[in-house]
Amino acid sequence: MRNLIVLIIASLLCGQLAAQDNQENIALGKKYIMSPKPAYQHCTDPDEIVQLTDGETTTQYFWTQKGTVGWHPISFAVVQIDLEKIEPIGRIEMTTAAGVAGAAWPAAVVIILL
Repeated sequence: MRNLIVLIIASLLCGQLAAQDNQENIALGKKYIMSPKPAYQHCTDPDEIVQLTDGETTTQYFWTQKGTVGWHPISFAVVQIDLEKIEPIGRIEMTTAAGVAGAAWPAAVVIILL
């Protein structure tokens, strides 16, 4: 089993995460753990437990849409995705935005493969 841990240092992060190799989303539908629990009031909903790996992407003011996962205010967030088996990872994608509504860019994104 291989886990992908993403440590995100930010005051606000809304977006989706996908680990991909050759256009295949190997994180699609995989289970994950988030800490702390997302709590950004404009996009928090019960589906947060599937939205990071559901393959859907939100656009235009996504920090206010229920398909987005967001934290505010926080120092960092950790997302641990269980890929279920060892997989080659060609790239990792994350969608985020800043500069509007007090949203700031992540200070750092750290990827750890276990």
